[in-house]
Amino acid sequence: MLQPSHLSFRFRSVVLFPLLAALPAPAVAQMPVNVPSAKLPERSPEERLEQGVRNLFELLAEPDPRYQTFVPFTDKTRLWFVMTGGGLADAELTDGQAARDILAAMFGPESGITPSFGAPDVTIDGAFGRVTLPITVQEGTKPPECGTAYVDAVLEPPGPWAKTPEQGLWRFTQITLSFEKFRKCPA
Repeated sequence: MLQPSHLSFRFRSVVLFPLLAALPAPAVAQMPVNVPSAKLPERSPEERLEQGVRNLFELLAEPDPRYQTFVPFTDKTRLWFVMTGGGLADAELTDGQAARDILAAMFGPESGITPSFGAPDVTIDGAFGRVTLPITVQEGTKPPECGTAYVDAVLEPPGPWAKTPEQGLWRFTQITLSFEKFRKCPA
């Protein structure tokens, strides 16, 4: 048999919950709150170009489709891969999607290598920019191989979304990867 205390609890819960749900929300919750938008720091053209090159190589090493639009690589971007050794050079030129595929095969997670990148050197002359990036590649227990990436880019005018004329986009025109066989990496 039910105790009187159980009956009073059941009665209160059946009556109080619908009553509470029917009450209007407090006025404080309905007031709009004006929050100022975050002000992003303005980046110099050199910083934007350097960030584009970093994005390229970081997304090659760890692909993430959400950020591919931040890589200024187009179908017209050329890739020169130059391997020198013993006074001779072997060079291969590709462009567009084939160049992107070669870069992904060289630096992507399936390549079996661990790339590391040094401090980039950025040079800008008007609407032309070049980033020189030292690269060290470690494959298993082999001694590391060192090379250099030269990334050339042009500054395109900003689109209709831009708030200032300085918001142009850097587009990669050519990437030259240069490695030398049997070259010792600097310590």
